Amino acid sequence: MNRQVPFVHLNVHTEYSLVDGIARVKELVAAVRDAAMPAVAMADVSNMYAAVKFYRACKEASVKPLLGTEITVCDDADDRVKGQMILLCRNNNGLQHLGRLLTETYVRPRSSQGITVKRSALFAVADDLIVISGGIDSDVAVLLRAGHPDQALELLMQYRAAFGDRYYLEISRTGRPGEGEYEAGALDLAEKTRTPLVASNAVRFLRADDFEAHEIRVCIHEGRVIDDPRRPRRFTDQQYLRNGAEMTELFSDLPSAVENSIQIARRC
Repeated sequence: MNRQVPFVHLNVHTEYSLVDGIARVKELVAAVRDAAMPAVAMADVSNMYAAVKFYRACKEASVKPLLGTEITVCDDADDRVKGQMILLCRNNNGLQHLGRLLTETYVRPRSSQGITVKRSALFAVADDLIVISGGIDSDVAVLLRAGHPDQALELLMQYRAAFGDRYYLEISRTGRPGEGEYEAGALDLAEKTRTPLVASNAVRFLRADDFEAHEIRVCIHEGRVIDDPRRPRRFTDQQYLRNGAEMTELFSDLPSAVENSIQIARRC
């Protein structure tokens, strides 16, 4: 058993996250237990298919299960203005709300932009959910990349009005393009609005040497071959299940972002 260094992974895709996850549920929970981490979140893309299996595995391993999903949220007026975020259930009401929210996205006609949730629908159930912003893939990050910091600030204030201190700006350091620029912008926004930060490793597999298998999964989803030079490289081999000591060292300059991962787990 590793020495316990407090940290909780809140952005984890399992094998049920069909577009980009290969972490098997039971192996994930065992790895979390062996790393002496007290909890872990399931945040698969647009589904909660693994919820029962994940919950039972966590209970058997004495790990606290955090139930959630990663959604694509869009502007009410223009569904092309969108970004990803993670919704975590604070309580049973949150679980019920999230289930209905996902169901509604699947049964209504889809736009050319795929499965999306309008912000107004999200704000309507805000009281029982915690939001992890989505980091470099969030709508806030999209506006920062486009050179619109004022619009990013305005959008962030909308989220703060709806979620209060249950909205967290996600920061990751996995070597993906744009992380450094996004972090600078996010730190500025956090200071201006007193929005809490949370550290993440955007976990898509358990070990660094699982990266190639992960890329094969991504290629299958995208209908590409792995050596296609035109294929977007959206992931790195750093997106594995780092232990608490690794995350603490990685974010040694932002200890509050590490501590907030524990606080969020306690709030669920």
